[in-house]
Amino acid sequence: MGTLDEFFQGRSTWLRLERRGQKVTASYSHDGKDWTAAKEITVELPKKIQIGVSAVNTSTKPFKAEFEDLKLTVK
Repeated sequence: MGTLDEFFQGRSTWLRLERRGQKVTASYSHDGKDWTAAKEITVELPKKIQIGVSAVNTSTKPFKAEFEDLKLTVK
């Protein structure tokens, strides 16, 4: 993955976490259609988990997080 300037473009960046077995893949998109895998990790998780969403600002500049179209899909 490149710099944060390449990562965040325009007003919105879509983020997606996908779990398949013990692999979790983080992906991002600038249009919600074309996705780029950012990182994949292998982690031991129970079959059933609870999830949540949080926005954290580690910058000294103000940051406003907005969540739209939040979806949970179970396959």
